[in-house]
Formats: sequence, C-alpha cells, structure tokens
Amino acid sequence: MAQGALQMSLANLVDYLTQEEEDRVVPLSALADAIAGGARKPLDLAFGEEAVTQAGRMAAATPGGVAKIVTEDIPAMAALGGDLAGAIAQPSTQRLQSGREAGAAARQGLSALADLIAKEGAMGITRRGLEAMGEGMGQAIDERGFAAFVGPEDAIPGGGKLLAALGMAAPVAKKSLFNVTPQVKKASLENPAVRRRESMREGGETIIEDQVPIEKTIIQPEDLQGRVGVPFMADRSRAGGNLTQVGGVPLSRPVPLQGGEDYPLVINPNAAWASNAGIAVNKQNNAIKALEATGKAPVGVFTVMGERGIDFSTPVIEAMVGQLESIRVPKKSIKKFDDTINEKINKINKTRRKEGRPEMPRFVGLNHPDAMDQLLGINEYPHYGSGNLRKLLVQEMFGTEFRDIGFPVYHDVMNAVTKPELMPLNRGDAGTTMFSLEPDSPLSTDSRHSSYDTAIPGSYLGGLESAVPAQVMYPKTFDYLATQKTKPEEGKPSRFFTEDEKIGSLGMAHHWEVFDQEWVDKVSEWLQSSEAKKGGAAMILAPLFFGAAQLEQLEQE
Repeated sequence: MAQGALQMSLANLVDYLTQEEEDRVVPLSALADAIAGGARKPLDLAFGEEAVTQAGRMAAATPGGVAKIVTEDIPAMAALGGDLAGAIAQPSTQRLQSGREAGAAARQGLSALADLIAKEGAMGITRRGLEAMGEGMGQAIDERGFAAFVGPEDAIPGGGKLLAALGMAAPVAKKSLFNVTPQVKKASLENPAVRRRESMREGGETIIEDQVPIEKTIIQPEDLQGRVGVPFMADRSRAGGNLTQVGGVPLSRPVPLQGGEDYPLVINPNAAWASNAGIAVNKQNNAIKALEATGKAPVGVFTVMGERGIDFSTPVIEAMVGQLESIRVPKKSIKKFDDTINEKINKINKTRRKEGRPEMPRFVGLNHPDAMDQLLGINEYPHYGSGNLRKLLVQEMFGTEFRDIGFPVYHDVMNAVTKPELMPLNRGDAGTTMFSLEPDSPLSTDSRHSSYDTAIPGSYLGGLESAVPAQVMYPKTFDYLATQKTKPEEGKPSRFFTEDEKIGSLGMAHHWEVFDQEWVDKVSEWLQSSEAKKGGAAMILAPLFFGAAQLEQLEQE
C-alpha cells in the first residue's frame, strides 16, 4: 500500500473518531460490534495484521484502558519528535505527563503517526514500536499494574470499546483463498496442457448433478437451554449430488459430495457425525465426560475448520485427479509429480523411522490403475493413512510448479466442493448445525462416507440462524483456555495459548459448554446484533480507511 494512501487512511480515521457521536454515519459501538464479528480486514490493511492483533490482545487484557495508548502515548511520541520507542519506554508518570503536555486530543497524535509512517514506512514503525512496548509496558506494569494503561474514558468516545472488540475478533483475517484468482503466467501458456486447461476454464462452469434440496431446521438459543454443547471441528465441504465438472473441466468420473455439516441430513440420517475410528472414539468419550460432569444431555456443535480443512476429504483429490484426462497432462509431467511425491514420502519415512512410527507406503503413481484405490483406501489398500496421502498430493498440486505445467487449479476445486454458505466464515465459527449425541450407544462402521470409516450415533437437531464466533459459542471454555500454557520442549519457556491455539484445542481436547441462561442471553444478543456482520461489516468499516479506488486496488494486490 502506498505511504500516501496509508497517511490518508489514518487522517480519515482521525476525522471520524473526533466527530460528534450524532455526526457519525456509523456509531463506534456498531463498529465495535462489527469488528467483534470478524470484520478485521480493513483494519489489517490499514495498520498491518501484527499491529491490529497486538492491539486486540492488549485490549482484551486491559478492557477499557488501552485507548489511552492513542490519547497519551502517541501525543507523547509527537512531543518527543516522533520517537515512539522513547515515549512508551518512559516511566508511566513521565509518559502520561508528556502526553498531556503534548495534548490529549487524538487528532494530533494520529496525525503525527501518519506523518511518521509516511516518512519511515508502516512496517518499520510497527516493528520498532512493538519491540519497545514489551520493555516499556513491563516497567509500567511493575509501577502501577494494569492501571498503567488507564486514563480518561472520554478522550475518544467509544474508543475503549472499539479496541477491546479487537481482542474478541477472529484470529488475523488473512485474504481468503475463496477470493483468490490464480494468475496464469504468460510463459506457461506455451505449454499445450496449460492452454487446453485454460481454454476449458474460460467461461466454464461447475456442474453438480442429482443435487438434493436441503431444508435446515432453525433453532433458537433458548431451545438449547439446559443442555451441554460439545465442539465438533469439521471441514466446510458440501453434501448431496455428484460433481461432474469443475470450472469448465469435465471429470473422468462423478465425484460424490458427502459433507460436511449436512452429512446427517443428506448422507446418513442414522448418525450424528462421521470420522475415522480414533477421532470418533475420542469425541464419543468427550460426550460421555460432558454428560457425567454436568448431568445434561450433550449436543454436538459444528465448528468450522480453516478453509483448507477439506484437503483430507476424498472429493478434493478425486476432483483434481479426475481432470487430468480432460487436460491431457503429458506422461513426463505425471512422472515428475510422482517422483516428487515419493521423494517427500522418503523424507517423511526417515523421520518416522527415527520416531519408531509406521512408515508411509510409496505412492503407486497417478497413471497406475490402482491410484484411486490407494488414495481412497479401498480394496487391497488400507484406509488408515490414506487421508495423509491425499493431503500430500493436494498440497503439491496446490503450488505453482505443477499448475504451471498443466495440472488442475486447486482453487477451482476448493470452490466446487465447499458449501457456499460456509465460505465467508472464520475458523472456529460455530452453530449452523447441531445434533443430539447418544453417549450410551455404540459407534458404527456404517459411515456411508468415503473419507471416514466410523459413524458417531445421534440425530440431526438443527442449527442457529447464523454462525457465531467460537468465543461467543464457548465463552466459559475460552475463559479456561485463557489460563492455559503451552508445554514446550525441555529447556524452552512456556507461554499462554494464542487465539489460534485456543480454537485448535476445541478439536483436540475434551471441552464442553453448559447452555445456561447466561449463554442464551449472550448468544441471542449476538445474533440480534449481527445483521451488519452477515454481509456488510467490511463495507461498513471500509469507507473509514479507504476510498473506493483504494479498496479496489488493494483487492487486486
């Protein structure tokens, strides 16, 4: 982003924050709510992901006080000639005095910061400032505790709430792969396979035959009161129908779509969920523990994985390999790919041998008649380990090396097999599907799912009108996770979990959330105030930081 554009963005923010409340197009409280719902992209683009994330963490740790970094530290920086490190590292009493002498108004402070960034660059200032914050804040906390960050609450109306909301926002909002259009290098078009692929992709459509209409049952938070929720982390894949063409490229055989959150609705009405045996046992034990600990009936809560969580599932590799015949990828390119995969397997096995773990079998090759049997783990090939092999192949096809010699475009497949309604969600968002669990019933091998061999007993219950962030769905769980530290190798220091690690823990450890009246009230409040978050939160925030032309340019970058 150009320095002038960043300076203008900061000036826009200053103007907005210093307006009278009634003159604002959108109240700061609404902006805070929008940010809490995950609309961080404009902020990340304006100030850098690292700076926004750091501000959010500080805000979460010191609610109501971190706005004073803007009203006191930045003016102090201006008084010291733009020395942010020096300003923050001063003893807190001197720092506050310097800030007040320089003027408590945020306009002057942010303008000085804008000038400084325009002169020295955003990343340099962010890095220098954050490095100084660690030492300076430690000294301030030693002197005054977290009161070191507290100052007049009316310096920026709503500013404390705005920054505190960042602490509740989803982890750093990186550019979604669903919005990425891979660029085709001009030189690669000299390859006949690439030309064939691109000719089919131009204006081509994705075709799913025999789709099944899905009727979702909407449930309200109060319908769940008195039960206990168990997180089920799962991918975003769609269920129902057979994929026969991806972005204009016909597949060699139909690919069944099995889900995903709609699995108990479309694929197996006799089960709540499907997974491989080890994970299925773990989740069933989680449900048993939740029942025993609370005495309440457990409910499984669909909780969204990251965008590429689908790579383990069979439709992705089936749709990738299924395009090779139509594209007519040359044998020498296929051999290059096979050799690359087996070289990676050799490296994996070297590590496994050291650890005493079973080795990963060699890949038979894309043109081998048993290739798909091995990838699906059927017939003479073991199901166990087939998912890791699928992920390895997909990861390699994802990169530009093989895409530039004619291999299928991963992004086309990702969009084809993902349920559209789940594309905008952040990792950890939850509640669009829930199912009653049956802790006393046995697991079943009748999964009816190509990716997984075990069905978890239960039945479809319904889903909330829209997904809610993990921190809203599992508030007490996140309170507990905020106290947990990592368990590093011997000799290395432990640290508190990051937000990403807290969300990851939902899928790996045994957690449950009691759906009591407090939970009902908070989730209901979030749902009632979420209209701005659903489709327009970013558009509400964007005009504060960018003009339309700047937004368009950033999206292209």
